[in-house]
Amino acid sequence: MDAAAEGRLGAARVAGLVARVLFVTGVWLALNAAAPAHVAAMSNEDGEAATLAAAAPPAAATAPEDLAPTDVEALAREAQQILRASCLECHDARKARADLRLDDREHALAGGDSGLPAIVPGEPTLSELIQRVTTQDLLDRMPPDDRVPLDAEQVAQLERWIQAGAPWPTQDTQHWAFRAPRATPAPTVQNVAWLRDPLDAYVLAELEAAGLQPNPEADAATLARRLSLDLVGLPPAPADVDALAADPGFYDIYVDRLLASPHFAERWARHWLDKAGYADSDGYENDKARPEAYHWRDWVLQSMQRDQPYDEFLREQIAGDLLPDANAGTRIATGFFRQTLTNTEAGVDKEEFRLEAVMQRVDLTGTALLGLTVNCARCHDHKYDPISANEYYALAAFFDNADESVVELPAKAEELAEYKAALAVQRSELGSLREELGRAYERFLPTRPRVHPLLVDGANAQGRVNAPVDSDGQITLVVTQRPERCDGFAVELFDAPSEVEVIGLSARVGSRVLELEALPVVDAGITSTSYRHASWRLAETLLAGADAPLTLTLSVRGPVNDLRVSAFTGAALDAELPARIRKILATPLDARNAAQTTTLAVHDAQFDDDLLSAIKALKHHRRSAPENPVPSVPVLAERRVDRRVTRLLERGDHLRAGETVSADTPAVLPALTVSGERPTRLDLARWLAAPEHPLTARVFVNDVWQQLFGEGLVRTPGDFGTRGAPPTHPALLDQLAIDTRDSGWSRKALIRRLVRSATYRQASTHRPAVERVDPENKLLHRQSRTRVDAELVRDQALAVSGLLSETVGGPSVFPPLPDGVADKSYANLFRWSTSEGEDRYRRGLYTFFKRTAPHPHLEQFDAPTSLTSCVRRGRSNTPLQALITLNDPLFVEAAAHLAARVMPSADTDDARLTEAFRLCIAREPTRVESTELLALLDEARSWYLEHPNHTAVLVGSDDSEHAAWTTTLRVLLNLDEFLVRP
Repeated sequence: MDAAAEGRLGAARVAGLVARVLFVTGVWLALNAAAPAHVAAMSNEDGEAATLAAAAPPAAATAPEDLAPTDVEALAREAQQILRASCLECHDARKARADLRLDDREHALAGGDSGLPAIVPGEPTLSELIQRVTTQDLLDRMPPDDRVPLDAEQVAQLERWIQAGAPWPTQDTQHWAFRAPRATPAPTVQNVAWLRDPLDAYVLAELEAAGLQPNPEADAATLARRLSLDLVGLPPAPADVDALAADPGFYDIYVDRLLASPHFAERWARHWLDKAGYADSDGYENDKARPEAYHWRDWVLQSMQRDQPYDEFLREQIAGDLLPDANAGTRIATGFFRQTLTNTEAGVDKEEFRLEAVMQRVDLTGTALLGLTVNCARCHDHKYDPISANEYYALAAFFDNADESVVELPAKAEELAEYKAALAVQRSELGSLREELGRAYERFLPTRPRVHPLLVDGANAQGRVNAPVDSDGQITLVVTQRPERCDGFAVELFDAPSEVEVIGLSARVGSRVLELEALPVVDAGITSTSYRHASWRLAETLLAGADAPLTLTLSVRGPVNDLRVSAFTGAALDAELPARIRKILATPLDARNAAQTTTLAVHDAQFDDDLLSAIKALKHHRRSAPENPVPSVPVLAERRVDRRVTRLLERGDHLRAGETVSADTPAVLPALTVSGERPTRLDLARWLAAPEHPLTARVFVNDVWQQLFGEGLVRTPGDFGTRGAPPTHPALLDQLAIDTRDSGWSRKALIRRLVRSATYRQASTHRPAVERVDPENKLLHRQSRTRVDAELVRDQALAVSGLLSETVGGPSVFPPLPDGVADKSYANLFRWSTSEGEDRYRRGLYTFFKRTAPHPHLEQFDAPTSLTSCVRRGRSNTPLQALITLNDPLFVEAAAHLAARVMPSADTDDARLTEAFRLCIAREPTRVESTELLALLDEARSWYLEHPNHTAVLVGSDDSEHAAWTTTLRVLLNLDEFLVRP
């Protein structure tokens, strides 16, 4: 730091100190003047803290007389929310920086090292807390400058709380999410005519209190499109838009029809799959496929389609294997907890990753079902919510003895018979192919390349020798033992510098010189980095019968320290055999196992075309085995014997197991009722849906609200805890939770109620004057306009073009994938076999999801990674998204089919364009839109007439009119309005 900077910092510190002294003096004088005589008489030796604490009046003395108890409670909750979020990280019982604690009233009134009370009940301006969060002195301001400062509304909330006497939460005023929902009568409002459901009154009351009015109801086209996208994820039929425009009473009929549609579950199951982290592969590096994972996805579809009550829905997924009437279906439901990642890499610690999967199930329970960040307690007590590490592992104990298992689904008798017959044929053919491979190998063996190290004078057991180089750069080697047959020689240099090499070889038997031909180095699929080699072929095969000794003379360049000379037979080898092959060859033929024989055959296939063809045929036939009609579906199954003992893991480390814990639920929530000898997952499932549980119904209602309004009543759906956002309409959230719970936990009934409300039916248009008062739409003065989910982007294009498959459920499919994406998988082992026919046009819900290489359409439009539970999707807006919808082959294909659908629908271009608009965005084009698009159509007609080759590329024929309409309608598939739910 330079002198000038030091000077500025010193001046700032002095100014801050002066300000502090003046503030302390002012507080003392103000309080001393108002204090009782016995307080004013207290000496300074007693301390300022004791004086100010004694002078502080009780809360009741300063609370405004007209403040209702519920308002006091609300102020206490709001204040605690702010303190937990911004202050308690440094000022709780564990840290208490500056000796200041704000986690209870007594310590907050006493203050810290400054000697001043942090809070003076009834006097915000005299409270050190308010001074420190509002000061402009960066050295004194709290939170510190590396943290987000409090905004004006938060400061105002703290001031109101202190003015009311700084009431502290009791059991009755604990954090709202840990209290059971409370029924609150619908408030009285002025604009009664606007209400369509009692829930609207809760919304309107807040708006009227802020001096606002809701948006008017959206038009029929907007409502039809909104309903269709929200309930089934597809654009509405023009006939339904017309029916709603002609008869407002059609609205309820339309809602019921959409709820009954088989596509309802396809839309709403997607949200639950996000929560579970559903994928069709394991994750981690290997990321192996899970071909039977879709059975759980189909179970979710069926459950939602029949509107299974939410409490039953949870019970079967948490403990379907433990139900008294458990069956294959309820066991498949436990696949909810089998979406966790599985590490199949070689050498992993299996127990470590088993425990990792257990922790993932705990986190999934916390995030998706409880709306709590319980995972924060995995390594230590939760810093903000009342959840200890011990309680985290008590939750883990419910899953510690839930083993990963499979359930076999029953197959139809005829399917099973067909499978067995096809399998018998396949195995017979496989036997024939194995025999053919054996014959091919027998034919190959006489010419099989073999390498035999030669024994020379001075060589070690591996045939390696360090021979002297004479003055002429030659090394002479006398061979003491050679094989029965020799077709050539190979020389290897070990650990030699790059400038060292063998440049020639001569050989003689006795005095007879052998004729040699140097062989080029040819890549035979064998690599090595530890040596270099050269090889020569003999003009005539040398047999071991010759009595004269074999002498080899090498001409070398540079010092040679370590070499080996070998003889080869059969086809010429230009490289050393890999160690694994040499080891197999050293094993007697009758002692080799099947794996060794296969390894040797695969290696040898590079030298023989017949052998290679036989091996390829065998591999292909193995891959063509008939599919077993008895699928093995991943599920959970309770461990009955050798049950594990759950221990608290210190800092979450599986190698540091601590004290033993038993299955239980957090103490801040209602107590668990145990039905047997020990707590089970079934007890956990029943506990979640118990009437007194404060979170389950709220989380459920909030999730449904979020899907229909863009944001939840709690805008942090994965965190209902003290660090999360408080409800924008707490009474409404509680009332909806109570109504949903008490009326049977029906998802469809809740959706029906919400979409029929006036709040839902509002237009989404922005009003600048209202936006200034409610910029984040927390008061719900309008509907939210949001881009549709990733899957729906593609689904809409397929739907309006007429290409979309109507099939519901079944195995995941493989729509076209850009080149190179699948190649990014581990070891390039994954193959994306593009689906044909109807499967090419299935809904995005059914696209095979590989965790390490998701389909780019899904990835670019913000589909979750499926690595963890996702309770709220993000939404981005990037150029890559526009490139997909404009240029991707599927969207071009959809535009071509849309053009083929529209062209015969009317006799004029205006009418055809209107039909296209109604199909795509449920309305007619404006005059400006028609003018622009018809001009583009005319331009495209001229261009494609002049460029017939481009016409064929675009639409597969020389129909220039079809090409022109395809180009024009591609614009509609790229409109923001097409990609957005209004």
